[in-house]
Amino acid sequence: MCNLKSLLCALMMLASCSLSAQVIMPSLEKPEGETVYNAPQVKASMADPKTGRTWEDSLTHMVNFPDEIMRSGMQGRVLYRVIIEKDGSVGRVEPMMMMLTDATAKKLGVASEEKAAKINAAYKQKLVAEGLRCVKLLPPCKPAKNDGKNVRSFVTVSASFRPKK
Repeated sequence: MCNLKSLLCALMMLASCSLSAQVIMPSLEKPEGETVYNAPQVKASMADPKTGRTWEDSLTHMVNFPDEIMRSGMQGRVLYRVIIEKDGSVGRVEPMMMMLTDATAKKLGVASEEKAAKINAAYKQKLVAEGLRCVKLLPPCKPAKNDGKNVRSFVTVSASFRPKK
């Protein structure tokens, strides 16, 4: 739990460096069902056992960054809170924090900042949904363990939205 708090504090400080970044705080209520561990004895691997590719590498290749949003200059990353099930599959996924820059009214080709704000909000919603879609498609990984038994656990996964080089 301490590591999660430290991560959230660091990310909030990073997000506050950009005045145009928006932060979404997680809902910290526990999901129904079995215990979900924040700090199991052995953490989930967060990698595809077949290819060895990390989930974040997989997300970089899977995520579709729409041209219109890319041209606007918006970029950044979205963090998702994911439950890894006992079998290593992706369980519940929820957006945890969004660090996306706002596009200017000039770059968007609109006259007012009010219109720009509406467009930025719609673009951010599209990117959060795209990241969510991709996280749900991630391959199973090695699950977390406590006392030698597979357990459900929380992990944080990041989807980046940056122009490809």
